[in-house]
Amino acid sequence: MRFLPKPQPVSAFRDIVNVVRTPVPHKLGIAGVCAALTYLLIAVFIHDFTPKPMPRKTMIIYVKQWPKSRTLAQVRAQQEHDAPLEAAEQAKGAAEINAAEAKRRADFERIHQVLKSYGVN
Repeated sequence: MRFLPKPQPVSAFRDIVNVVRTPVPHKLGIAGVCAALTYLLIAVFIHDFTPKPMPRKTMIIYVKQWPKSRTLAQVRAQQEHDAPLEAAEQAKGAAEINAAEAKRRADFERIHQVLKSYGVN
């Protein structure tokens, strides 16, 4: 003997249709209150879990003002003066990237050694 009857989707759909079709005086009001409460609950969860923007540190960039009467020779002289500084900055950035890659490689090698000790290849 079964305690719960076998589920029948067709009869369940008919029951829902009958409930919707039966006239109840306060059906629309209750449906409106339920919809409003559901909307309010979802809005509160969305508001709580939305990440707040982090304040960014303002970055001030100073730009040199050059006169319009500057000659091509002056421009080239300034570029020759700035070239070693730019090359040093690029080398520093490349060194930082290489150091980070080497550290990451060492971390992965350490993990590989630990897994290898457990017999995982």
